[in-house]
Amino acid sequence: MSAARSSVAALLDAEEADVARFRSDLTSIIMSCKAAIKAGDKAALREAFFHGGIIVAGYRDGAFQSGIDLLEGVDLDNVLTPEERTAAIGKGRKIGEEFKAENAELDRKIANIDGRPVSLKLKPLELSEFLALNIPPREMLLAPILPEKGLAMLYAARGVGKTRVALGIAFAVATGGKFLKWTSLKPRRVLCIDGELPGSELQSRLHEIVTGEQQRHRERIPHRGEDAGEDVDGQDLGSKPAPGMFNVLSADVVPDGIGNLADPKVQNALDPWLDGIELLILDNLSSLTAVIRDNDAESWTPIQEWLLRLRRRGISVLIVHHAGKDGAQRGTSRREDVLDTSMSLRQPGDYVQADGARFEIHFEKHRGFHGNDACPFEARMEIRNCGCLWTMRAIEDVNLARVAALADDNMSVRDIADETGIPKSTVHRLKKRAAENKRQPGDA
Repeated sequence: MSAARSSVAALLDAEEADVARFRSDLTSIIMSCKAAIKAGDKAALREAFFHGGIIVAGYRDGAFQSGIDLLEGVDLDNVLTPEERTAAIGKGRKIGEEFKAENAELDRKIANIDGRPVSLKLKPLELSEFLALNIPPREMLLAPILPEKGLAMLYAARGVGKTRVALGIAFAVATGGKFLKWTSLKPRRVLCIDGELPGSELQSRLHEIVTGEQQRHRERIPHRGEDAGEDVDGQDLGSKPAPGMFNVLSADVVPDGIGNLADPKVQNALDPWLDGIELLILDNLSSLTAVIRDNDAESWTPIQEWLLRLRRRGISVLIVHHAGKDGAQRGTSRREDVLDTSMSLRQPGDYVQADGARFEIHFEKHRGFHGNDACPFEARMEIRNCGCLWTMRAIEDVNLARVAALADDNMSVRDIADETGIPKSTVHRLKKRAAENKRQPGDA
């Protein structure tokens, strides 16, 4: 009997107590196989493969798969009967899978061959192999701005309304409804982590959202856009999310606070509560990652690595952040590198304090959506009978009304541009459009 057949026979006859002996030899077998693969030596690989009693076939590592691929075309009938080969591979697969489970860090422990790492973890795929992968397309949590496994940022200056928008997004996703121009096709589990607001204030804002929904469904408020050129948020949500769909973690009600989410210990403490969550909202970055220096790209690395792990886990994340003095998101621009969507809220040029939560929504980054979906628009929130009501207008319509009013005061294009901050070319176009709108059919 050949050495290969003897080894296989021993494997087939092995009791469970003997399995450890085969496992103990596996590391050296791995080394031999990888060395043979690197050298492209089929004979050496074949010898190592069979000397291991086909255990290689059971350990589903890329290196072993490469070994199996290299053996294609080799006549195995001289060594094993088909029945022996099937039985050996079946038992070897079981042993190999157990071994792999117990040695997840095996590749890190294996020394380099000729000074070069041999792990196939980062092995590139040929184009046809990659295109053949079964990668399911991402569905939308909130179309079109927030996909599954998506990363997004919402930022604004203090007091503009970013938390109001974040909670509106959370409510729409948790109920499978609408918020502003965006739609959620089915309910998803949401976790909002708030590191800044007093608990009573957060509670009050959530009450206003629920109350507004109850009022709208009870009174069937019509869309004001039908009469006034405005669109009312069509939040066809139902008055409340189903139990377990909308979850809140408020730093104000946690003894000693939530802590710094850049710290792996805090991430690990949060980790069990993320099971089943599809959207995580962090409000806001400064209060939840207190030790990160805004302009230090390296200090952002622990958070970015965590966000990418969450994405691989199937969790979308919306980060709420502050705007800097220049209006851009505060701190290093590296934060936006991995984002799918980056939105900014800006108060219009004619904003006054009496307007309350009125702002323009601009998309600074919009991966996967373009055209009208990415156009900026104006939104305004009002509290009526203790409930939220949102209205929207296209910024073009807002600017048209401003330009028309100033043109009626006989202001020049230059003066209107200086007054509104609208480019002169746009002012000229809007002024012409306003004049055309005034003409009635039959006027001279």
